[in-house]
Amino acid sequence: ELLTVVLLGVVQDPNMVNTGVALLNIAGILVGSGFLRSTAQMPRLFQLLSYLTFQKYSCELLIVTEFLDLEFSCNATRPLPGACVVTTGEQIIDQGYPGALSRYTLDFVLLYSFLPALVVIGIIGFKIRDKLIRH
Repeated sequence: ELLTVVLLGVVQDPNMVNTGVALLNIAGILVGSGFLRSTAQMPRLFQLLSYLTFQKYSCELLIVTEFLDLEFSCNATRPLPGACVVTTGEQIIDQGYPGALSRYTLDFVLLYSFLPALVVIGIIGFKIRDKLIRH
């Protein structure tokens, strides 16, 4: 919602803003979440861009919250080739999101820093647009 406010400060057409916010969210998910490809495997430019997406921090928080301290067991009656490669949740966290365990608190701080930052950027955008329209 705050991203919509920021874009409304720059673009006056609500349809364009809705489309822009949807595209920015999709791009943020693709670049920042690590679901499509681990950020460690992405080109350097996309790694740097992922730090600008709130999806990066929210996905790291989600993965750590859901997989921390989990233990997985294998079906001993019907073992499959390649089964039991992952036995703990920490292995999943380290493989998909290296270092996410050590950044847990920092991810919270950075995720919630997007709120005041977007409010300030939105206010600045509306002030600039107001001055341009009046003159």
